[in-house]
Amino acid sequence: MADISPGQFPQTPSFQSVNFKINTPVITSETNAGKLRRVAHGHSYYSFEVKYPSLTASQLGEVTGFCATALGPMYSFEIVLPELSTSKASNTSANNVATTGTVAAGQRWVNLTGVGVNNTVILKAGDFFRFNTHSKVYMVTQEVTTSGSGTANVQFSGACVSSVPSGTRIWTNGVPFTMVLDSPEQSFESSYGGISTVSLAMREVW
Repeated sequence: MADISPGQFPQTPSFQSVNFKINTPVITSETNAGKLRRVAHGHSYYSFEVKYPSLTASQLGEVTGFCATALGPMYSFEIVLPELSTSKASNTSANNVATTGTVAAGQRWVNLTGVGVNNTVILKAGDFFRFNTHSKVYMVTQEVTTSGSGTANVQFSGACVSSVPSGTRIWTNGVPFTMVLDSPEQSFESSYGGISTVSLAMREVW
């Protein structure tokens, strides 16, 4: 979990944009014949740059004060992203569902129970979710529809980093990403009249 408690990055002032990246470390080597060999580590992580509109001196202080607390990439914190942290499915009952059966470390799917009525879309491809037992965030790879037995199967990208017990609840709305600032230096440009422009680079940790 996040080092800073309460560890959520300030939501005001709000971001102007988020430049989001999915990073998947893969080692590649090429033979003399041109064949490409690939070995993946099995996990991916997210990084992004948040950009603010022009900020007043007071608004800038909210941002710089939190950055000073984080000490660059030293301390982790949680951040909820506009749009991305919320499911694109119209049904929001997925926040009340739980895992059925244990999810093993390295697994890329999970069965859920308590998902509501049959044939309801509870998650869309590209949605993010997080287990209550650890801070890694996962991306849904296929649309998730409930079955007649009140269950649903979720396929997700990146291998599960830690085993998850049966009955664990998941977050699908207001999903917090656990991040650190991606550089020991943060710069803030200030112009006449006290108006500033800021962008911050962050990367996921767990």
